[in-house]
Amino acid sequence: MKYCVNCKTKQKSNAKYCESCGQKLIIKKNVRRNLFPDLTRIIKPQFWIIAVVLLLFIFVIVGNTIKLPYYGLASYTEKSPVNTVEEYTVTEPYYIDKCHKANISYTTEWGEIERECLEEKCDGRYTTCVSSNEQGGCMHYETLCERSECLKYQLNCKLEIRNEDNADGVFRFKGYVINNNNAKNFVQNVTVNVSERGLGTGSWSFNHSPGNTFSCWSTDMLVSNKTVCDQLTRYRTVTKQRNKTLIQEVEKHTSIELKRTLFQALGWVKIR
Repeated sequence: MKYCVNCKTKQKSNAKYCESCGQKLIIKKNVRRNLFPDLTRIIKPQFWIIAVVLLLFIFVIVGNTIKLPYYGLASYTEKSPVNTVEEYTVTEPYYIDKCHKANISYTTEWGEIERECLEEKCDGRYTTCVSSNEQGGCMHYETLCERSECLKYQLNCKLEIRNEDNADGVFRFKGYVINNNNAKNFVQNVTVNVSERGLGTGSWSFNHSPGNTFSCWSTDMLVSNKTVCDQLTRYRTVTKQRNKTLIQEVEKHTSIELKRTLFQALGWVKIR
């Protein structure tokens, strides 16, 4: 079967010219492909615009309508106990020692004062039998002193010191003797060590001739010091720590199934 290229009418197989338009027939293979050679001449441009708009409209509807599942994180708050360390201040007492020097407490008392003779002179003698025989005759005689006179005396003075304190003490003083006219004669410096709550004795001696009477005397007592401490209470502010449990709202996350459109899945529309 032949067709006219110009008017598209059927022609006889042996025809060389178109019976309708008189156009010379050209024999070509696969003439069917050229039945509609230029569709753009047949279809108007407005049709293409409407088709594109329609396709875009359908694409927008489909992209915003179809929901695709996906898994995302959802936030929620939950009350939970939280252990914390809390600082706080307190006023607490503390103690200090305030020390000072003080004299040791003591008492004194005169001890037994002795007066002894250091040198004697015999003033009268007599003879007596000190050994006899069997017949009563005296075999041995001895001359004894009937009366004696002291040529030199020694006065022994004793001062007792009682330590009434809880500390050992050292006591220093001057030992004197006084005659009948209250004249003082210095004898020596005396030092006595007395333990706590103890008793000590300071002694000195004075030699004198007969006919004079003397008595003991002491003065200028020097006593060692002790350290006395008083405990005083003071107060200060101290910062301390303690454990404390608080109830706080803690933000947590969980995985849930969500829906999103095609455009959201492609990233063209932001998920709110």
